[in-house]
Amino acid sequence: MRARTTPPLLSFLAPALALVFVAGAGAAGQKPPASSPKRYTIPELVKAMSPAVVFIGNAGRGGQVESIGSGFVVDANGTIVTNYHVIEGAQSLQVKTKDGEIYDRVEVVDHDERRDLAVLKVRPFKPMPTVQLSSSEPEVGEDAVAIGNPKGLEHTVTAGVVSAFRQAEGYRLMQMSVPISPGSSGGPVFNLEGKVIGVATSQIREEGVQNVNFAVPIDYARPLIDSRNTPLTVAEFTKKVSGAAPPAAARRKTGSSGTPEILGVWNVAHDHGDVFSTFCLGKLYVTAEVIGFTNDVGVHHWEVPLDAVKEIAKNGVYGADKNAFHVRLLTNTNYNLVAVNDQMNYLAPDMLILQVLKLQRDAQRK
Repeated sequence: MRARTTPPLLSFLAPALALVFVAGAGAAGQKPPASSPKRYTIPELVKAMSPAVVFIGNAGRGGQVESIGSGFVVDANGTIVTNYHVIEGAQSLQVKTKDGEIYDRVEVVDHDERRDLAVLKVRPFKPMPTVQLSSSEPEVGEDAVAIGNPKGLEHTVTAGVVSAFRQAEGYRLMQMSVPISPGSSGGPVFNLEGKVIGVATSQIREEGVQNVNFAVPIDYARPLIDSRNTPLTVAEFTKKVSGAAPPAAARRKTGSSGTPEILGVWNVAHDHGDVFSTFCLGKLYVTAEVIGFTNDVGVHHWEVPLDAVKEIAKNGVYGADKNAFHVRLLTNTNYNLVAVNDQMNYLAPDMLILQVLKLQRDAQRK
């Protein structure tokens, strides 16, 4: 039997017909590949995004700027994101843009003290340059760029990578190798798509520690940006926040400097809820009326009246191998801690517990 052959004309057309069928199938059954987001070089990113980064001056009662920080514009009508600690205690604020315009009329839209965020509003005479917020969390190891005003050196650029994510008290922090300094707080941290992934907030400054910096993930700022609160003047906001302090805070015994007198302070490791697999180092302290903790980075802090403490005792099981102890409140909130020395060796907490209990009894007698 002879093999069947293709007629000469069809033999010539077959490759072309095959191409038509393949192309048609692709067009009907597949979507064209999505275009990749634009990726900037660092100089391109800085040129495009730095006009939306602002300088913020915190002025006290005398009108003098007492501290500085950074912020960034998220809509053309003058909404600005920064850190809460940048505006804390202010009677007025000054916002200065890259082109030299200064806004003295600044209002506070919303804030989140725990996560160290605040949203401000100015009234621009023309649309302001803005940034875009990232819709996805960065990966560890991803490049990151910060623009801020360290020590008043406006629009300073630093770069590094996202180093890790850390659990603070009730929220997450983004650790990064992007250097920041006082004055950088509140500035944007970008990915190389030019989108904001975090708000620069703090760094560890102590001997033997290099380039350990933190930013608040940008998703925490979204509800504040969308807030429908009636904006308050800075003085009104400061008065409102100060008036919300617990009565015990106003009754604290103070030293000669007018600051609360610290009656006891201890180096401790504060557990993050995973049997000390992750923790932060800081100080447990007691005054005449309160007990509190602040970590060495300055972003993890709690403080309660001594009469709110239900129990302070050694742990029977949880972290017992590390001599852990707990401070339990009447609300059943529980803080697990380990006393440590400068060499990070675990210490028996017995004397610490006895001292705190004595101070608590003394406070109850008053």
